[in-house]
Amino acid sequence: MTRHKIILISLLCASLPLLGLGCGNNEPRDAGVYKSTDGGETWEQKVKIDDKHDISGLSVNEVVIDGNDSNNVIIGTRENGIYRSSDGGETWQETSLQAGAIYALEFNPNDSSVIYAAGSVDEIGQIYKSSDGGSNWEEVYAETSDDTIVNDVTVDWYDPRTLYAGTSFGALLKSKDSGRSWVAIRWFEEDEWVEKIAVSYQDSRQLIIVSSDSLYQSNDGGETVTDIGDRIEPIGEKSYILDIVVHPQEEKYVYLIGQVGLLTSQDWGQTWQKINILSSPNMHTVTNVAVDPKDAQKIYFTFDSNLYKTSDGGENWSVKQFTTGKLRGLVVDPSDTSVLYTTVLAGQ
Repeated sequence: MTRHKIILISLLCASLPLLGLGCGNNEPRDAGVYKSTDGGETWEQKVKIDDKHDISGLSVNEVVIDGNDSNNVIIGTRENGIYRSSDGGETWQETSLQAGAIYALEFNPNDSSVIYAAGSVDEIGQIYKSSDGGSNWEEVYAETSDDTIVNDVTVDWYDPRTLYAGTSFGALLKSKDSGRSWVAIRWFEEDEWVEKIAVSYQDSRQLIIVSSDSLYQSNDGGETVTDIGDRIEPIGEKSYILDIVVHPQEEKYVYLIGQVGLLTSQDWGQTWQKINILSSPNMHTVTNVAVDPKDAQKIYFTFDSNLYKTSDGGENWSVKQFTTGKLRGLVVDPSDTSVLYTTVLAGQ
């Protein structure tokens, strides 16, 4: 082999990791973040930090977009804390939180400099807050026991000083002072995880709470709850619900996904209907659901390495596979609904 060919191959191998690819004994690196600008038809890996570094080898659990400036994107990883982008995912920056698993992120809708994160650091469930757009983070809540997780944190859109969070110890937490202090307003069974909390856009005192065992509803900000899992049981398994979203314009529309499949309610959880999907539901692979905030008929969900899309409420579906890793986080840009982000776990 000539010297020029060796130099050319070396240069090529050095550049491949930036593309999420490998060379020689290196495995392809197709994790991190993917972005679509055409409604999910095509996708591009967005992992660059600088010319020598990227996040293509990181497992990313969650992604959120600033509703006031869609260039600001925050991601939470499985082991490496939080990264942020200020240019729509073109480049990423480390933040002060560089360790731990992050499972939920949410912007204050009235002040985008304030962001909350929930997860587990050093096997202790924690909630973090940033007051500078995601560069620096401070702990505002920590569990007292090991092997715990804070699964979700949700901001009340009507009064963003009010926050809700759910833990793996069965606690529904609430803060009325922007996270400075917290109260466990509800304890479920000890082995019943509080997984997700959805806030109604019609009345922010109305909540739907997903646990590992069932589905609950509250009309008074979580002070009292009613088990509504029996409304799902005629359709399928009420446990292992993995995600739930509320449509911001069709305020009574709720979508959930899990082992039961994909369900929708158009009356804030009073009745539920099954949406036919192309795959058989499995609690390990069906992960996230997202809806177009301007079109309730346009629904997306992730299943293993595939992303599914319908534009007619589930009558017809298209499927995209653009990575070998498992898809996790999923979000639609509210300011331009042709833009979507999804996240991928490494080595899956």
